[in-house]
Amino acid sequence: MTWKLSLAGLLAIALASCSSSDMGTGMNTVDREYHTTVKHAHDAALTTLKNQDLEIESDKSDTLGSSIVAKRKSNPDNKVLIEVKAIETEKTRVSVRVQPGDKNQAKMIQDQIEHKLDKAAD
Repeated sequence: MTWKLSLAGLLAIALASCSSSDMGTGMNTVDREYHTTVKHAHDAALTTLKNQDLEIESDKSDTLGSSIVAKRKSNPDNKVLIEVKAIETEKTRVSVRVQPGDKNQAKMIQDQIEHKLDKAAD
């Protein structure tokens, strides 16, 4: 009986921590695939962040992918994380996450990246 109560308590804590925020779960990450190279997707993401007047904290890139971390000047605890991964030679997956867990802003940034990639393709 005691172990059942302990198990129920642990389960309740785990569920509460998952539902209260998105700190690290990826629930609020917006993923999209594009028919472009890692370099082009990375450049579009970086330009989008700079156009939003975000401060680039780190920017690492190679031919297989890239990782960008930016922060808001008004609230440095709020960060934007962008991962670009090669799926094929001319196909990438771009993942955008705005901390703490703002899916609407992540979608807005993803829309701007898509717009820049579309303009570059024209």
